[in-house]
Amino acid sequence: MAADSTRTGRIVIVAGPGRSGTSSFAGTLARLGLHVPEPVVKPNATNPAGFYEPRWVVDFHNRLLVRAAVRNLDLSPDARARAERTAAKPGVRAKLRGWLGDVLENQGSQLVIKDPRSSWFPRLWVETAGEFGIAPGFVTMLRHPAEVSTSRQTYYGEDQPVSEQRANNIARIGGWINGALGAERASRGSARAFVPYTDLVADWRQTITRVGAALDLDYDPAPDVDPHPVDEFIDPSLRRIRVDWDDVDIPDSLRDVGERAWQALSRLATEGADSPQAIDAVDQVAADYATLHADAQALSRHDVWRMRVDTRRRTERAAKSDEPSA
Repeated sequence: MAADSTRTGRIVIVAGPGRSGTSSFAGTLARLGLHVPEPVVKPNATNPAGFYEPRWVVDFHNRLLVRAAVRNLDLSPDARARAERTAAKPGVRAKLRGWLGDVLENQGSQLVIKDPRSSWFPRLWVETAGEFGIAPGFVTMLRHPAEVSTSRQTYYGEDQPVSEQRANNIARIGGWINGALGAERASRGSARAFVPYTDLVADWRQTITRVGAALDLDYDPAPDVDPHPVDEFIDPSLRRIRVDWDDVDIPDSLRDVGERAWQALSRLATEGADSPQAIDAVDQVAADYATLHADAQALSRHDVWRMRVDTRRRTERAAKSDEPSA
């Protein structure tokens, strides 16, 4: 269907790395009367309570990331620009516009779009939804990066040798830092809320009321209904992974940047989503992470060169072996 600039509705984009509480928050919104577009990703052993992710959205984002050569938890500060260039290519917005228009027409006007990959494409969602007269709101779930890293290791079943554990920890923590800081910057200018996972499981009513006010949401049933469907969905035992930096083997320099990123983003939850002081702190940490990443690239420059040489030589040998005999 064509875009309709007079349409009214709400779109809540739930962002944050996997294992940071995004499924719990999306499931809470679903029990408060918002709609998760169907069909959805089915529950599995890593998340038996459900992901609350529209299957079409997950597949759409996956294709874009593959085309952009960007990983879900990408460590490169340049990855966001690559993702945005891919999302700006002809036809991409038309595909999203067609799907979104159909969902708004047939499935409801208050939508929950939850997919950790959406953090790479907020501009695409804002601009496309704007064609329907809707300004999406963003909810970013905050969970300490050490807990996110350990939870991903535990529930995604990575059987890794001891020799690779430190490298994988570095990749997960670096990916959390880069993704979280970039997503914060990309959501500026939109209605948004930052929600610590611990706040959600400790007092979902107070948390959801704050988010509803920030994003102008209508809940049905209202949070003050008692008993409420959310009561059986959210309980403190959901936070099964409790660790800190001492449990994650990474360099001190990365730990320092990770902790400062966590503190800066947490300030947006306590001081307000647009606190100038908190945003300045986020920008400083982002600059420091970019420097750390560039330094790591410089240290590995010769290794990368050797890998390219080896790849070229293997390709040349393979080509020669395929040549017909004289």
